[in-house]
Amino acid sequence: DQEIIEATDLYLSLQRPPIDGRRIETTEVRQATSALDGPEQFIILAGQAGSGKSSAVRAVIEAARASERPVLAFRIDRMLAAQTRADLGDMILGRKEDPVGILGNRYPGRETVLVVDQVDAVSDASGRSNRARDLLFEMIRSADFFGRMKIVLACRTYDLDNDAHLKRLEESPRSKTVRLNRLDWEQAVVPILDRLSLL
Repeated sequence: DQEIIEATDLYLSLQRPPIDGRRIETTEVRQATSALDGPEQFIILAGQAGSGKSSAVRAVIEAARASERPVLAFRIDRMLAAQTRADLGDMILGRKEDPVGILGNRYPGRETVLVVDQVDAVSDASGRSNRARDLLFEMIRSADFFGRMKIVLACRTYDLDNDAHLKRLEESPRSKTVRLNRLDWEQAVVPILDRLSLL
């Protein structure tokens, strides 16, 4: 349990911390967190730079933890050297097993959440690592063994629209996509600057 918590904490530490300890709340962020309670197994968060994608992922993790769902999160762009799913498990948790299997077998019958960020690093558009992309979709397929596991994928909108694998996943009835718009300055950013007395 502690290894899974620490791996997710490490992922969160690689993000910029929320301003003043507060997340920017948007309609899309609320859609992302509510998707945890929806029927779809796969949740795709897609947005351009400045759309609050990192904030949305953090919100999903916080919501999962608040509802006592075990959650494992990692950035796949830091796993490009992996050749097998066991390599991924070793890099993330120090266990040579598929991360999906580690999470699902540790909590049989419970709702769990696996978050994979920076999926654009292995998309067709990136051209960086075909093997890592294969491993990602092998993990997605292996999630069929754990019907109560949610898989959350975060990527750029461009990659979602131009990667055949991601497009097929998006079109599946088992998937929900939340497309994040650029943050609205007046509604999303100004209230935080005002609280910090920066206006």
